[in-house]
Amino acid sequence: MNSVLFQINNNKQKISFLLICLLMFFPMFEVKTNSKIILFFFIFSVVLNFKKGINSIKNTPLKGLVINSLFFLLLIVSIIYTSDKNTGLKIITRQLSFILFPIIVFYFINLTKKQLIILAKLFVLANVLSVLYLCFKLSENVSILEVATNNFDFRSIINTGTYKDWHPTYISAFILTSIILLIESCYSVSKKAYKALVIVIVIALSLFLFMLNSRAVVYSYIIIIPVYIFIKTKTLKGRVIFLLLCIPFLVGFYYLLMNNFSLNYRLVLQLEKVYTWLTDATVSTSGIDGRYFINQCNTNLFLNNPFLGYGIGDVSYNLSNCYLDMEFIELYENNLNTHNNYFYLLLSGGLITLCAFLVLIINNMILSIKTKNYAYFFVLTLLMVVFLTETFFERLNGIIFFSAFNSLYYYYVSNFQKLNNEY
Repeated sequence: MNSVLFQINNNKQKISFLLICLLMFFPMFEVKTNSKIILFFFIFSVVLNFKKGINSIKNTPLKGLVINSLFFLLLIVSIIYTSDKNTGLKIITRQLSFILFPIIVFYFINLTKKQLIILAKLFVLANVLSVLYLCFKLSENVSILEVATNNFDFRSIINTGTYKDWHPTYISAFILTSIILLIESCYSVSKKAYKALVIVIVIALSLFLFMLNSRAVVYSYIIIIPVYIFIKTKTLKGRVIFLLLCIPFLVGFYYLLMNNFSLNYRLVLQLEKVYTWLTDATVSTSGIDGRYFINQCNTNLFLNNPFLGYGIGDVSYNLSNCYLDMEFIELYENNLNTHNNYFYLLLSGGLITLCAFLVLIINNMILSIKTKNYAYFFVLTLLMVVFLTETFFERLNGIIFFSAFNSLYYYYVSNFQKLNNEY
């Protein structure tokens, strides 16, 4: 009888695992498809593992759940004082993964280290396939080799195409995360053929990432990848060799940066414009300068209501009014969002919400260092940089990425000894 019950429970867990495996391909799917997969994953995980989940909630401390979802609970509370409750409810519904994912992962399903590795590999596979798909679609209208050798301007091609869910910064963030996961796997296996394959994939993904030319992600790549490889390389000889190899790479990158207009314009010239913000020089309303005016409104709105914000349903409305009042007509007509995830949280739920979110990030970064899970640490580092330039939680792909990866990584580091003993 016990063996029969065990088999039934095991099959229930397998269904949940298969659904989360499918969810790892979210970078490839459209928003509607991802929404359906998430819904099935949550419903089946709760229904099939209801008794186990309730017992786990009763017998397991809720500290992890509170840390990882308190900021979202505060966003829900903000609906009370938001005037546009319909918009607020729509946004909250879209962001439910922020609380449902940690509940499911922490309490309703049991994941082994082997299964977590499988999920990581599937995510990498999804991004490799996404890159191949984009190369194929783009090659219908432009020579990939020409773009790669001349202007590295995949970003504008994607932006002017019909790839509505394929935002260059999001694709770049997913690719860099895949590179981090690949480097992690390279150091965990001894097969030379596997290592060689991983290196080839990393180089290919890196090239595509640079062609996408997302400032935040490229800057993160330049810092994260060398530091991460240096940390993972344990021997003095290996570290010396790596540092020596960095020299020709840096020389080559500098040459490419100085001689390629697209890279130079986005990574150097536009960054230099930030300096003009501090010197009261003429500022335009396009390119990176547009963010100057956006942040003016972000700052003004925050200072007017710093503690509670405006409620999650009123951020866009108040921002648009600010653009109109300050005569930022181009920003108003394009209905641009905060372009900063920290300001998005500040304007939605005030300082208390942002503080709750920063506690999540800092706590999990400390936990990742304690367990020496540097992959988790650098994924969080990447996101902290991207949050400076994108309202990452307004797109479903951003919501899925953060809620899924943060929950899975937190589950691993908080059950580090148990999972490694089982493996």
